[in-house]
Amino acid sequence: MAATNAHWAAAILYNGLGRYDEAVTAAHQATSDTVEPFVSMWALPELVEAAVRTGDVELAGDALERLVDTTQPSGTDWALGTEARCRARPPRTGGRRRASAQTRRRRR
Repeated sequence: MAATNAHWAAAILYNGLGRYDEAVTAAHQATSDTVEPFVSMWALPELVEAAVRTGDVELAGDALERLVDTTQPSGTDWALGTEARCRARPPRTGGRRRASAQTRRRRR
């Protein structure tokens, strides 16, 4: 459990520092943990962001698919806002989707 939390935290840090290759590695390690599924799910948005920024569209799509499997059944504003944020990741598709993510996150 501690290792998964550490990988998730590292993914957040590396994304924030713009070290996206390292963020992909850390997020991938965090999302591969089946013992701690909640932290694994929390790391998926980090994996989407890092994958998009490194140009790995396939990995980003796979991570987004896994995220949607948890956000849609939940239906909470936080979950759907996080999903919308991940869908808005590619700069060319931001616009309306990014606004939707921001609106849902404010409702928390």
